[in-house]
Amino acid sequence: MHNFGKLIKHLENTKVSIVYYLMFFLFVISIRNFWEMFIYNSPIIFVFHWHYIVFYIALALALIIIMHFAIGSKIKKISRVILSGFIFIFLAPIFDYLISERNYYIEEYYIGYLEPPYAGSLWQRFFTFFGPYKDGAGVTPGIHFEMLILFIAIFLYVFIKKRSWFRAIITTLISYATIFVYFAAPYFINWFLKIFGLSYEYSEKIITNFFLLVAFILALVLFYLYSKKYFIAIFKDIRIFRLIHFELMFFVGALLALIYFPNKESFFNQEFLFYWIFLVIAIACAWIFSVITNNITDYNLDKINSPERPLTSNKIPMGHYRIMAVIFFLLACIYSLAVHFVPFMMIFSFMAFYFIYSMPPFRLKTVPILSKFIIAVNSLTMIMMGFVHNSGEIAIPSAVAIFVLLGFTAVINFIDIKDYEGDKAHGIKTLPTILGLKNSKRLIAIFMFLAYLLSYLLLKSTYLFVIFTLAGALQFYFITRPNYKEKPVFITYIISILIFIIYNWLNL
Repeated sequence: MHNFGKLIKHLENTKVSIVYYLMFFLFVISIRNFWEMFIYNSPIIFVFHWHYIVFYIALALALIIIMHFAIGSKIKKISRVILSGFIFIFLAPIFDYLISERNYYIEEYYIGYLEPPYAGSLWQRFFTFFGPYKDGAGVTPGIHFEMLILFIAIFLYVFIKKRSWFRAIITTLISYATIFVYFAAPYFINWFLKIFGLSYEYSEKIITNFFLLVAFILALVLFYLYSKKYFIAIFKDIRIFRLIHFELMFFVGALLALIYFPNKESFFNQEFLFYWIFLVIAIACAWIFSVITNNITDYNLDKINSPERPLTSNKIPMGHYRIMAVIFFLLACIYSLAVHFVPFMMIFSFMAFYFIYSMPPFRLKTVPILSKFIIAVNSLTMIMMGFVHNSGEIAIPSAVAIFVLLGFTAVINFIDIKDYEGDKAHGIKTLPTILGLKNSKRLIAIFMFLAYLLSYLLLKSTYLFVIFTLAGALQFYFITRPNYKEKPVFITYIISILIFIIYNWLNL
């Protein structure tokens, strides 16, 4: 125990960058995966490898969170220990190989999940340490051995850190329950799908999708535990109404696909459900990346316009802020690519346009009209992504594209009204700084009202036309009133889009 304690202390306090531990972790799980594939004599397919990576990432995140609550150490210290501990994952295939009668373990043992209904009662397996391995169902002897070593290590880790038998036992039991849930993932996927009236059918892809979702949720929790200050600063600055706008554009596109292709075969299945969730996540991550990059270049402007933002308020150092930009960029890419290459390219284009919009050398947000056209293009991109996702067709109706591009280019100028003073001080050319605040507000309000009126060409509903006309008049008032506030404009717009979606969905 003394030597184990010294090892723990060394891992926690080493000056080696956490990046090296992450690389070690990824290399170990990759080697284990390839090793198992060769012993199993199975074809090396990307989806298999990707599945293993996602599984172990989700497991590592869960164990780090559990250990944080158990011993209270910093996330970085715990992460070094947990990631190093994954060296144990080599034990299972080696042990199964050695005990196999033909020294070819896969003929007798298959390392897999507890599958309904073959695995039988989960409660029975839970209280019998995963239960026996029989006829291709259950946990192999190698996994039993590997888990035993793991739980002993967890118990010793907690006991050494806290000197509490009770805490060590409880933490070990919680870790066991967590890992058991991971092994029984098909059962939980089956229950989840039943909520939406879908049937479960095993595939590497569906298991991968499940753990991708689990990993994202756990990553958010870990981010919060790592730094509540950073977490709150990022999500307070998320500019929720603009994010909702892009999310709604995605759903508008999906709805338009059902309107224009009413007889199209439904894509709604077990994979499709996860894809919806992943694209919502990808849009959110792409937007946060865009916000961060914009804040980096707008640092001097935000000192006047938005002093509460993470950089200007000194809540997040510039170096850490840049790292967060990279992380959200990668998350957006990963979760869109998990769906298909087409949505990945659309998400990538969304981030690329906003990068060009915000960052030097072009910094197109300083160019009147063109800056708003880019926002309109990104809005159309989200509509196209929803359209393609629900129809499989890449060609969105030209009338929709023209209306979105022209309409949003005109009306989106309202976002510059609140930044008038800062933009004027730094010589930023926007409609308000060019025409003056009063004149620009009137012109933007007219654009907004006309956009609501012209939407009839797409709505083709007298009921919606009346509602949208009233909404347009209300928007005119909100924009032109002396005490201008941006929030009511966004709220009215969002309610209008929601009415459009709900009305058309009910009348399909």
